[in-house]
Amino acid sequence: MIELLAREAELDQRWVTIREEHQRIFNERRKIKRETSRRGLYLPPLHDDVDPDESPREKLEAALAESKKRHQQRP
Repeated sequence: MIELLAREAELDQRWVTIREEHQRIFNERRKIKRETSRRGLYLPPLHDDVDPDESPREKLEAALAESKKRHQQRP
């Protein structure tokens, strides 16, 4: 019986440790996601995303026009 109580206490402690580590990792990932989404507009484009024929403004206007067109086509 005593070894079961000791084992239970050990597992409880491991659970607390695992939970704290999970929370730390979760918060770190959240912080990274928030930072990348905040900085996303200001980061340079990837080499395969660059289209030399179209400026970022033209891309934005084209995306807006496409969105408006899809919105108007809704029943």
